[in-house]
Amino acid sequence: MNLEVAKGQNLYIDRDFSSLTYRGIKNDQDYSLRKIAGHLWKMENGTLICQDFTSKSGNIDIDNNRLRIKVSDDEANFELNIVKDRLQIKT
Repeated sequence: MNLEVAKGQNLYIDRDFSSLTYRGIKNDQDYSLRKIAGHLWKMENGTLICQDFTSKSGNIDIDNNRLRIKVSDDEANFELNIVKDRLQIKT
C-alpha cells in the first residue's frame, strides 16, 4: 500500500505505524524510519518538513506519554518534563 500525502498537508506519524514502513521517507531532518515516528510533519515539494520546534537554543519533544520542553541560552537553562501525572522543572 502506498500513502500519498498532498503538498501542505500536516501528518503525524504514530510510533506504531513505523513498523509498517519499508522504505525511507524523505525528510528535512534526515531521520531514519524509526526516528521519524512521533513527530508532526508537513509535506512540501516531496519532502516532509518537521513541524516540532527545534533550534540550537531549544526544542520541544512530544510523544504519547511525555512532553519535554528544553530551552537554553548563554545565561540560563530551562527544562520542563510532563510524564503522565508528574511534572518536573529544571533551571
